[in-house]
Amino acid sequence: MRNEKINATVIFEMMGRPQEHLKETMEKFVETFSQEKGLILSKKTVHNPKKIENKDAQGNLIAKEGDELFSMFAELDIEVEGIINLLFIAFKYLPSHIEIVSPESFNLDNIDFNSIINEILAKLHNYDTIAKSALMNNQVLASKIKEIMNNMPKKQEKTQQIPLQISYGSKDEKEKPKAKKSRKKK
Repeated sequence: MRNEKINATVIFEMMGRPQEHLKETMEKFVETFSQEKGLILSKKTVHNPKKIENKDAQGNLIAKEGDELFSMFAELDIEVEGIINLLFIAFKYLPSHIEIVSPESFNLDNIDFNSIINEILAKLHNYDTIAKSALMNNQVLASKIKEIMNNMPKKQEKTQQIPLQISYGSKDEKEKPKAKKSRKKK
């Protein structure tokens, strides 16, 4: 199994703006990916960016001109030697999908299976370390914010409070006429 050729299709997705930058970034990524040691790129299909429709509850577009996000993907047919190399590509480049075309079945030696499991465990341990570090940093920041808030001088004067009105009603409810206020005559 070690040096058996594996043919697969990998899909990479990207999202960003502006559209031209996204397309250029994807092209550069495909070029870098295709030069990976032990990988043969036999076919590439890079799809054009499409605008992501961002709508609110009423169906109105949210994004302003120039703020739109675009999405695109590339389908790449590749050949690699052995399952370990395919796994390396999966972990290094994180494609959104991998479909193994051939061979139809695998016969794994325990050394290959051990390598796969240990590679997965190494990634999981790395993610666990990152998550724990982020959690610890978050707790430190929260305590520093609390300390700063507690050390701020209290204002003695009373501030004027302005009521905030937020409506979550439908479009029709917003257009209902409001009741007229009665005026007192002098």
